[in-house]
Amino acid sequence: MKPSMITIIALLVVSILVVGLMVFAYIQIIKSTKVLSKNGLLDKECLEEKKHKDHKLGTILINVLSISLCAIVVSFSGMGLYYKLSGEQFTINKKTTLVIATNSMEDYVSDEYKSILIKNVEEYKECTYEEASNSVKSSQFAPGDMLQFTEISKDEELELYNIYGYKNKKGQIIVHRLVAIKDGYYIFRGDNTYGNDNRVTRDQILYQYNNNKLTYVGHFVLFASSGFGIYSLFIVAAIFVMSDVAKHEYTKIKKDRLKVIEEDSNYENK
Repeated sequence: MKPSMITIIALLVVSILVVGLMVFAYIQIIKSTKVLSKNGLLDKECLEEKKHKDHKLGTILINVLSISLCAIVVSFSGMGLYYKLSGEQFTINKKTTLVIATNSMEDYVSDEYKSILIKNVEEYKECTYEEASNSVKSSQFAPGDMLQFTEISKDEELELYNIYGYKNKKGQIIVHRLVAIKDGYYIFRGDNTYGNDNRVTRDQILYQYNNNKLTYVGHFVLFASSGFGIYSLFIVAAIFVMSDVAKHEYTKIKKDRLKVIEEDSNYENK
């Protein structure tokens, strides 16, 4: 769903306020630090830091960690924005990875449909009822699950009751179970839905589930690829950057003050 103009304006206003507040806080912190340094109120802190040089390693590690976290946040935000705008699917090791956003395959819509589905699988695969039940259950998934798919060619034969990903008329990838093959079209249905999907043609079916799944991991991916998630991650990244800039300037002010203290001490010793 596209964001409304009111939502866009609200986000812009909030962005301006957040950035403005960060800049104001940065200016006030640096201004106050310079005043404190000039009046000698940071001298004790500067001299203490000079005595404990071993703290430098800890400071370096903290800085590296901070920069790494910022880079990770920016990377996730950038990836989310790229995949959202391009409409492409996330690929790992030449396998397409899809994140489930709905509960249409989380369970059975009713005990009646559960019995019918398992019975159909049992007859189609010529296995026991228990094996059919386990087969169906192992191919169900919940919102936030990350599934791996294999791309399939248009002439590849499809099997009933397997999980496929097809692109609907809105360009969305729907991950459901193939429940019927008709002359010229295919019927899909979610195990936890009350009816069949609209008719699907062969060229719409792009992916086959290869039974590799990571549970819960996809929640962050869903967040990072949503409009609000992308916006939030960029704000967090901006806060990281501004805090690091302020910290660097604060450290520079203390170093400059320490040089003055040392010069005054050398002058008094002469």
